[in-house]
Amino acid sequence: MLFQGFKNFALAAAALCLSFQTFATNCPQALPASDIGFCASFQQVAQCHCQASGLPARMCNNVSMVYKRMISTFGSIERACQFQKDTTYEICIQDWRCYQEGGLTDEGQLCNATGLACQ
Repeated sequence: MLFQGFKNFALAAAALCLSFQTFATNCPQALPASDIGFCASFQQVAQCHCQASGLPARMCNNVSMVYKRMISTFGSIERACQFQKDTTYEICIQDWRCYQEGGLTDEGQLCNATGLACQ
């Protein structure tokens, strides 16, 4: 039973990796990281990419879990952002950083217009 769960997770992780490597999705773009609506839009986009990778919707509802699966698949946020095709590497890194940590964007603006993390 444990092996079957691991096998399913491994297949889902492989699907996530494959989807990021080979094509862009039809998922929307998140609002700019400095926008007051960034957190909600980023959450929607992360869930969309997760589902587009083949994972069930129920596994994609928690952005923290999406991040953990992404890191377990790619090893780092930098590698994950290199594989995705929907935005630039720099925006990908900035968006995840703003979502998780808050602070300032690369342009010196407050993340989420507040400087606070989304989580």
